[in-house]
Amino acid sequence: MNTKSASEAQSLLRRLPAVRERAAAAQYERGQERPVQRPVLRVILTVTTLFLLWGSLIQVVILNPPPLDKLF
Repeated sequence: MNTKSASEAQSLLRRLPAVRERAAAAQYERGQERPVQRPVLRVILTVTTLFLLWGSLIQVVILNPPPLDKLF
């Protein structure tokens, strides 16, 4: 990457929050603002995954422990 394109990229990254702010303000003025997104599906999938992993851990380690000579 040459220095000109690197400086252009840095300039664009510095201006990005202002551009987003202006775009959001324009959408709000037109009545097209996006609704607040709630990550319900992500929360459900995360809780389910953690529950299943915890259940697997309990099943393997507590209910069916491996022989001690195999561990060390």
